[in-house]
Amino acid sequence: MILYILNQPRLQALEQCMHLMQDQDSLLCLGDAVTLICSTPVRSGMSVYVLSDDLEARALTSHVPSDVQAISYTDFVKMTLDHQQVIRWS
Repeated sequence: MILYILNQPRLQALEQCMHLMQDQDSLLCLGDAVTLICSTPVRSGMSVYVLSDDLEARALTSHVPSDVQAISYTDFVKMTLDHQQVIRWS
């Protein structure tokens, strides 16, 4: 179980993360990367999350795709503890 964290709006990094992800892995977009996930299709069945505070800061709350879940900082911390490995992409 790997948690991939993307914090920059780099399409190539997002595509690489999605390519590497297995069924039990998760992707969290935060910072400026939330802008990217709001405009990029997500493969069905992927666990993709965005930090809700970053969405609000960029006025993107209403632009989140239905298959992407907005989470809090508390949820973010819990995810880092629940996954066996965390890989940060920037």
